[in-house]
Amino acid sequence: MDSIDYNLTKQHFSTRIYHSYFNFLSTNYPSINLSELCLRAGLPLEYVRNSDGWVSIEFNYRLMCEVRKTVHDANFEYKVGASSFSKEIMGSVYYLMKNVMSLAAVYDNLWKLTKYFNKVVTFKSVERSRGKRVIEVQIVEEGLSEQDIHFLKMSMDGIINNSIGFYSGFSKAKGIDSTNVYSVKFSDSKYHIVIKFPLESFVFLGQFLLPASVFVVAGCVSYFFSDSLFDGFLFSSVCCMLSFIYGIKRNADELVDAVNLSRDNLNKLDGQYKNLVDTKISLQRKLLEAQAMNELTNTLIQSSSEESLLKRAADSLTDVLDFDRVVIMIADPTQKYLNVSAISVQEPKLGGVLENFRLEIDIKSEDPSKVSNIFRSGRSILVKDVSAHIATLNVESQMVLSATKSTAFIGVPIRSGNETYGVLLADTFYSSRGLSEEDCQILEIAGRQISIALEKQRAKEDVEKLANSYSRFVPFETIKLLGFRGVQDIKMGQGIELNLTVVFCDIRGFTSISEYMSPSETMFFLNSYFEYVAPIFTKNNGIIDKFMGDGIMALFVNKEDALRAASQFQTTLKEYNRSNKKNVKVGMGVHCGKVLLGAIGYEDRMTISVVSDTVNLTSRLDGLTKKFGVDILCTDDIYLNVNDKKDFRLIAQLNVRGRKGVTNVYEFFGFASDEEKRIKLGNSSLIERFASGTSDEILAREDAILAHKPDPVLDYYLRNKVS
Repeated sequence: MDSIDYNLTKQHFSTRIYHSYFNFLSTNYPSINLSELCLRAGLPLEYVRNSDGWVSIEFNYRLMCEVRKTVHDANFEYKVGASSFSKEIMGSVYYLMKNVMSLAAVYDNLWKLTKYFNKVVTFKSVERSRGKRVIEVQIVEEGLSEQDIHFLKMSMDGIINNSIGFYSGFSKAKGIDSTNVYSVKFSDSKYHIVIKFPLESFVFLGQFLLPASVFVVAGCVSYFFSDSLFDGFLFSSVCCMLSFIYGIKRNADELVDAVNLSRDNLNKLDGQYKNLVDTKISLQRKLLEAQAMNELTNTLIQSSSEESLLKRAADSLTDVLDFDRVVIMIADPTQKYLNVSAISVQEPKLGGVLENFRLEIDIKSEDPSKVSNIFRSGRSILVKDVSAHIATLNVESQMVLSATKSTAFIGVPIRSGNETYGVLLADTFYSSRGLSEEDCQILEIAGRQISIALEKQRAKEDVEKLANSYSRFVPFETIKLLGFRGVQDIKMGQGIELNLTVVFCDIRGFTSISEYMSPSETMFFLNSYFEYVAPIFTKNNGIIDKFMGDGIMALFVNKEDALRAASQFQTTLKEYNRSNKKNVKVGMGVHCGKVLLGAIGYEDRMTISVVSDTVNLTSRLDGLTKKFGVDILCTDDIYLNVNDKKDFRLIAQLNVRGRKGVTNVYEFFGFASDEEKRIKLGNSSLIERFASGTSDEILAREDAILAHKPDPVLDYYLRNKVS
């Protein structure tokens, strides 16, 4: 048999109802492949043909849809119902209903049989009058899903038409064509089937024909052989009675056989149904447990903190396992108290009582049902009746249980290996369901999972704390650039050549500033200064390589990030000066090129840093800012590789040892005010002449420039020209 979708085998309709459909289709539509028809609907034909099977509303709807794709007959269901009154479909009841029972008796009792074939539509006699019966047909929505109800309502017209044909079939089988059967629709869920039929003169007409004929024949024979007419008719009467008794006995035997068969089938169905219900409950429980553990596992994996982990775990257990309340109590670091760390409750008002509740762990009691003993012993408890248990508790616990209205509760340890972290409690206070050993077992699994997650979360947090501590002394970003996972992997002499942008900055005149400060005041000043400005580098994707007294060396992978950081640094420095009423000035050098990044030192004491001519040139640019009176200087290695060049001007050309030709030095002033930018750009052509050594045209305009356009770079060149 093909695999079965058990979602389509709910106990809604008995598979017996399809026998008449399959017989009708086989007789009138022999080209239809019944096996393919059933498979398209979702179940194999072998299952649907089994008289003891059940199918869902959804399967019935799907099967009828598949039939209508092939059979284009508006009266299809009616014709199937009318053909159902046959020996093949009705079995031993057929003879009884056809030959013994009257139409009135059939219509009075036939509707009662429907409860054995479907459990979602009720048939009920609501009117009995002379020559008329009314059967009420109604959907039983209790226990059905919205989808089931929708499919059933969509199927009701077909069910009603089939029933009309079914009731009409009995009348036609008895040779009565004047019976009128029709339906009245009140809603999608309620119909009336109205049956109007002619009255019958003899109920047992078929049963009287044989005795009557015997009576006549016997009377004639007796009269022929006997001189007495009375003896002849007496003999014929005895024969008539014997034949009548024989007919009644034969009908009674048929009826007894039918009743016994029905009873046996019902007993068999009841047994199968009980087994199915027990299996369903067991499978539902296993499925619920699997869903709960899956939900809990996903929750624990996704949690980013201990607080989030515990709250989401409590919510998950409440939602999936349908407890009224779940409480997680975790031991404090001193292991003296259990504190409520997470609550999930169906009724929020009954959760607030526990928010600040704490329980002393070292309570002197040998009672294993105490929550404190769950923590100490690691053994679970199940209290099915709080009212019988509450008298054994201390006053505080009694008040808590009374206030929370708990009726039953389970307590399990949150324990992993030899380490106990706390206690997991689940209880009920308004739902009707009781707590069982199965609930206790699933919560024990949950407690172990929570403990493992807690263990990992705390280990992760310890590692993060340690890493954060290390990162204050060792720049982890440079470790990653080297391709190492952590400090423990670093080996002296290992390095990598990279193309990086280096930024140097230091405070101008720091020596003279610190002369008037004590060592502690100097330390305080530097720390307050660094705390204000240094984060600018990391916020712009930079790495602070080291602090050098009053100076900072930072590394950048991207040149644009380095320039943006330098510009924001100068803006932030102005804010620092305003806030602290100081006048700190900082010069900055920015240059890019190849550097060697690696571990420098010896085996017992190493540092990660960069070395190269790039670092040396950047340091020299930083020093030149004081000479020219500017804030930021960079080389053409920066200038030629940025998109926006409007905030640069060439101010010098240097001969640098180890570099071919001259090195152009640019001032970057992207952070300056519009007026400052206008002056700097206005003087740029004059400064370029000084920088290149062609300043003869400038001397005549010296006084005017100094008077109206003050510029420290131009001032530097003019002073040097005069000297």
